[in-house]
Amino acid sequence: MKHLRIFEEYSPEKRELVKDYKGYEIYDRGGYIVVAKPGDHWTHDFIIDLDDSKMDGNRKSIGMSYEEQLESAERYIDWLTRGK
Repeated sequence: MKHLRIFEEYSPEKRELVKDYKGYEIYDRGGYIVVAKPGDHWTHDFIIDLDDSKMDGNRKSIGMSYEEQLESAERYIDWLTRGK
């Protein structure tokens, strides 16, 4: 599994918009799929393939393929927008 060094690998220079979906943006940031609300980057971005169970140290990828990350991003946005 890849280790994520959030401040090194997760930078705005590596951001590429994949698609807009239900008012949210899905980005590829260096091979990691990220969900962001437009205009609210860095404060509330959600990294799809991140095991965020550790309080400190390197966080790990859970090993999702790129396609699985994209599907998961859309399901996450569906969950966020349910009932809106």
